[in-house]
Amino acid sequence: MDGFHFPQPALIFLVFLPPLIFESAFNSDWYTFKRQFFKILVLASILLVFCTFATAASMFWLLGFDSESNDMSFMACLLFGAIISATDPVAVVALLKELGVNKQISTLIEGESLLNDGTAVVLFVVLQYIEVGESMTAVKMLGIFCQMSIGGPLLGIAFGWVMAWLLSRMHNEPILEANLTLCIPYVLFYIAENKQVHVSGILALVSMGLY
Repeated sequence: MDGFHFPQPALIFLVFLPPLIFESAFNSDWYTFKRQFFKILVLASILLVFCTFATAASMFWLLGFDSESNDMSFMACLLFGAIISATDPVAVVALLKELGVNKQISTLIEGESLLNDGTAVVLFVVLQYIEVGESMTAVKMLGIFCQMSIGGPLLGIAFGWVMAWLLSRMHNEPILEANLTLCIPYVLFYIAENKQVHVSGILALVSMGLY
């Protein structure tokens, strides 16, 4: 596992994240998602960054984490804010579908939860680089952010094209189709999170699922 960013305690993410995220994106209504994309993007990017900084500011100044007894830096508060700002409305979306709520609302909530995971991970990685003491200029931070947030979807679309091409050549082979649909998300996630590639595996999975 030397080629991957995840430490051993986070190995569970390598096992459960790929199929869960891909399944959610794969079952999304692309037509509704496309119409709601701008709202989803605002909720999953601008508002997530705002929530991260609002959480950090509340911890640091209102709750007194800047005191000597706590010894917690503002950057550490930002890291915590990035972790908890990504929502997971699985139960909410399931309830909305059960109640027959307008598909636009459920797609908006589910789409935001898909993209905000990727945004939160990208933001966390950038903040982590700063916290560990790496020299980070604004240009370098922007470069890392763009590499992960743009490179991930591009890689996901490429894998989606390959997967669609392979599935189109399988006829009456349900076992092969099921195995391919299960294995490709893992391959994509591992490649995306490799140090040599270093893009967002979550955003790559979302892009492939939507494609």
